[in-house]
Amino acid sequence: MPVSIRKTLATRAGFGNELNNSRKRLFAFYVSVVVFFAMYTGAHAGPTVIASGAYPEGLLWHGGRLFFAEMGSDRISVVDGVGKKEFWRDSDCGPTALSPFGTSAFLVNCHLGKQVVEISADGVTLRRFFKAADGGALQAPNASVSDGRGVCSFQTPAFLALTHQRRGAWFTCPPQEK
Repeated sequence: MPVSIRKTLATRAGFGNELNNSRKRLFAFYVSVVVFFAMYTGAHAGPTVIASGAYPEGLLWHGGRLFFAEMGSDRISVVDGVGKKEFWRDSDCGPTALSPFGTSAFLVNCHLGKQVVEISADGVTLRRFFKAADGGALQAPNASVSDGRGVCSFQTPAFLALTHQRRGAWFTCPPQEK
């Protein structure tokens, strides 16, 4: 059965509970990463640069390693006990986030490539998604979060336009059923 990317519209007026809960989980994740590094480096010490990158964002702590997107270099990098390494690369992707997907894969938000890419735990491209289940194109996927059970949710931003209502979308992507 194919993966069905479901879309939920989010307007400036307010967001549904799914969005608020996902934002809370994302905020809790970022707080836990900051707390972890504060404990690791010592709360009295100043911030320590552990890696740098080309427009880094989309932190993910997974399996004892820190993953992050490098939008400016079209890659996902990983930091382990040894240092920073390239995990995955795709030209013209412009990745902004990486989230666990299913039992052993990840979804990468390709903001510039206007797609979501499923990659294996080894960083191999598996599938590409350009459209949602309703046939609508994915417009610049940005932030994402996993529910811890294999379901990934991601967001497309609300672009400012003079003649259109400010509107973004929130997508949910359950793993493929076997």
